[in-house]
Amino acid sequence: MRWAALAIACVMSLSTWAGPRSDIPEEWFGTLVHVRLTTGDVLRGELLSRAMRDSIEAIKVRTAVGTATIDLDQVVEIRPLESFYRHAWRTLLMPTAEPIGTNHSILSMELLTLGAGIGVGQIGSILLLRSIVPGIPASHQLSVINAKATLVRAEYQQLDGHLSLCVGGNLAWINAQ
Repeated sequence: MRWAALAIACVMSLSTWAGPRSDIPEEWFGTLVHVRLTTGDVLRGELLSRAMRDSIEAIKVRTAVGTATIDLDQVVEIRPLESFYRHAWRTLLMPTAEPIGTNHSILSMELLTLGAGIGVGQIGSILLLRSIVPGIPASHQLSVINAKATLVRAEYQQLDGHLSLCVGGNLAWINAQ
């Protein structure tokens, strides 16, 4: 079971950029990104360009408070913002109106629940959970299906960002006899 959890964690981290020795994909420039620094700080903004600062490679990110030039050796992780939201459903069943999009993810919570999140286009998301508590027969385990559809995405006129509205529902059951 530990190997399965390790394999799932490895697969889920494939869409991230790790460290200054790797090259940031060109298609990420001009898009919104989530940047995690070695200090633990997190920035979100538009990835503008590569830069050189004191002979160190850097990137420029336009944030809500201005444009930041960040040395690559200070960056732990860069991820496109659209793929960052695909993991947001793990904490709660419907924490955000943002759709998973064309992404998907798999999770194991405390090794007692298996789950999968699947995006349906840029509108819908389907989430499936099944408990796997040892010692309890399969007929008494909890199952959950969650579906949501993002209906409206409106850009703010005077602020960076947007507002998303969705509708959805949960179906949960225990197959007790």
